[in-house]
Amino acid sequence: MRREKGLRHRERGFQRSSSSHRRWLLSIGILIVALFVAISFVETYLKVFQLKQEATKLAEERRELQRQNAQLREEIKLLQRPEYVEKLARERLGLVKPGEIALRIVETPSPVESPQERPKGDHPKRWWEKVLRR
Repeated sequence: MRREKGLRHRERGFQRSSSSHRRWLLSIGILIVALFVAISFVETYLKVFQLKQEATKLAEERRELQRQNAQLREEIKLLQRPEYVEKLARERLGLVKPGEIALRIVETPSPVESPQERPKGDHPKRWWEKVLRR
């Protein structure tokens, strides 16, 4: 009888350890699934964030291209007018009509004072002389 009790007790212990082992495995399984779901969520969130940034950048680029397109359309309209074409030819290319004389005004640079032109006693102060006031 005592042997039967011992065997039953051992069987119960085995059942208990088997049950706790199953709970432990179930907990690990749930943790792994939760980790997988969290990682998937973070990856999806990062992709959405990057796509939003790219969409913002593309919208800004689109606005800039539309602005440039509007400028080009205005220039096309201006180039349809002969007065504007003539103005561009005169300003950018320096063209003149037959019988006209083109004058170009060139400013001469201001003369730079050379050391030989300065009187011998008149020499500029060096920076340390200015600082020390000598």
